[in-house]
Amino acid sequence: IGDVFSPAERGKYQGFFAATYGLASIFGPTLGGWLTDHVSWRAAFYVNLPVGIVAIIAIYLEFPYWRPEGVKRSIDWAGVTTLILSIVPLLLALTWVTNYGWGSGRVVGLLAMSVAMLVAFLRIERNAVEPLIPLVLFRNPVISMCSAASFILGMGMFGVIIYLPLFMQGVLGVSATQSGNLLTPLLLSSVAGSILTGQINLRFLTYKPSAVAGSILIAAGMVLFAQMGVATLQREVLIAMLVAGFGMGLLMPVYTVAIQNAASREHMGAASALPTFFRSIGSTVGVAIFGTVLLTNYHRDFAKSVPAGTGADLLKPFSNPLMLAQMKPQLAALFGGQPALLQELMGHVRTALVHGINLIFVSSAAIMAAAVVLNLLLRSIPLRHGTPKAEPQPEL
Repeated sequence: IGDVFSPAERGKYQGFFAATYGLASIFGPTLGGWLTDHVSWRAAFYVNLPVGIVAIIAIYLEFPYWRPEGVKRSIDWAGVTTLILSIVPLLLALTWVTNYGWGSGRVVGLLAMSVAMLVAFLRIERNAVEPLIPLVLFRNPVISMCSAASFILGMGMFGVIIYLPLFMQGVLGVSATQSGNLLTPLLLSSVAGSILTGQINLRFLTYKPSAVAGSILIAAGMVLFAQMGVATLQREVLIAMLVAGFGMGLLMPVYTVAIQNAASREHMGAASALPTFFRSIGSTVGVAIFGTVLLTNYHRDFAKSVPAGTGADLLKPFSNPLMLAQMKPQLAALFGGQPALLQELMGHVRTALVHGINLIFVSSAAIMAAAVVLNLLLRSIPLRHGTPKAEPQPEL
């Protein structure tokens, strides 16, 4: 997109891409829920195989092949390796902290390794012939601000996408298929927002209004989600999803457009990848942190409510609330002679989940409030018309 279209037009086409992603995200959760209910949750992963094969064939046959003339590329293998060795230990530490605690040697060791590898990665990037992430890009305030905001957006956005279906299944009691369908309003409103933000960028030659409005709407949606409880009606969830989803659609394409508008053509490829990279890292870190928050609060609240004398073998399935919706037949067999006890424990599960998930939504609202501040501080550089080759090269 950065090679084919001028900065003023890029928002429109980035919006189309985001809308396509949104439409796929509507079909995906529904199919995944149906497979979970009628086949197995494992089947959702096998869907990627035929879809991936079709994508590979389509890209090989139809995707334009542009190769810069007279340019020899050098892959930054050292940067790739150290970045992986920094991120993976961090995610493992955040995942295991629920079981082992922050003071355990396993968690502390992984965090120390993550920090050490991050330092090594930054040193390597300073001296690499063709760095994986050119650090010179971050001298530009627009690029550094958009990268930070993309990280925050990833954390806040996936707090909804990952844990809202859990709320629907574990608290409201809907099936996996129904919870997938219930995400449709959020994703449809996201598609509408993505198309609108592209048109706004093209008409007014600016991206800042979409960034500010989108982050405000997401934060407002999170506040609405945080008020949900066991008595919440589905129409209340619908309103919150429409608000948050429209904000996501407005905001997601903005950062790529802003960064491409600010970066020099020399670094266009690496710069274009930054919003997706930081959003992906933010979402992964956010899901790990929110999962830790959820499970820590769930275990504490659930343990307080367990009736005295309940056997450890009966409580074992309740250690992971994420799997309870798929274990109903096994639970019915395990509690065959004590259906009242099973019903009581499931009620305690719902109460414990509400507290944990509400805390996630409150945290997401606070995170998106920080994103509003960043977007207000974001420098607005007018989007240029004309062919990409004629663009001036902004100094970093």
